[in-house]
Amino acid sequence: MKKLSVLELGYRLPGDSPAKVVREIAASAQVLERLGYHRLWFAEHHADQHVYASPEPLVAHAAAVTSRLRVGPAGILMNVHVPVRVAEVFRTLEALHPERIDLGVAGGRLLGEHEKAYGVEPEEVLRSGLYGRRVEQLVAHLRGEPARGPLGGPDVAPRDVDGPIVICLGAGQGRGNMAIAAKLGLPFCYSLFHSGPDHAREVISEYRETFQPSRWLPRPYALLAVNMLCGATNNDAAAMLNRARLHSAGFRPAILGRPALCREQIERLLAQKGADEVVIASSYQEVSERLEAYHLLAEACGLGS
Repeated sequence: MKKLSVLELGYRLPGDSPAKVVREIAASAQVLERLGYHRLWFAEHHADQHVYASPEPLVAHAAAVTSRLRVGPAGILMNVHVPVRVAEVFRTLEALHPERIDLGVAGGRLLGEHEKAYGVEPEEVLRSGLYGRRVEQLVAHLRGEPARGPLGGPDVAPRDVDGPIVICLGAGQGRGNMAIAAKLGLPFCYSLFHSGPDHAREVISEYRETFQPSRWLPRPYALLAVNMLCGATNNDAAAMLNRARLHSAGFRPAILGRPALCREQIERLLAQKGADEVVIASSYQEVSERLEAYHLLAEACGLGS
């Protein structure tokens, strides 16, 4: 089995205490490291159904209580945050935890009151090329390259840190994030959360064909982010799916079933889509249920052995 990683989406189920769930999520990092997972990512979402909005404190905590696990956000919304500030935060984390910090970036936007509170201008977000320019500026800051253009600024501290590595997140038929990753020599993660698998192989193949090596990454590296429901039996997984659809009627996990079946589906996805690694999320479950699913899958995949 190739490397297997986890994405925490921070969903809140009815009746949950958001603060309690955040503490449970933070405690999961040590469990996942013991199970043999490679990365733990925390999403950035600004909506009532999520228990946190800022992934940076969770990244810092998870890195502090583990020793091997790679941790990071997936992803920082670059249409919302200015590149120099993102670079300052994550260069500091990289200095504290060398070669263990991932910096996932995404092109999402805020809505309604959140947009106003952050002072984001909708017209600026919709302007063609803003996200790409901000990612390029962020990478320049992190690589210690000269900051140019209207999004430029001073060199960021600590100045003797190279990184962390930026990972571009993308989905659907759009080529924007993939093209940026290929041009800048960055890993690319294709998400199946908001789109089916139909275009994944095509997009990943184009990423590999157009990839330009960088000092961070000599060869292309593609990840797949997928939803998973893993139960002790297929019937248990089916029951999980029925409960999940009470919260999201159209929920369709790419990985579903008993542990051995989930492993087969992951291996098939890796082969069919040409990816190097799968990042899994178990949505619409209690944290304890998610950890049990990750335990079952780790055993089936021989992680940590």
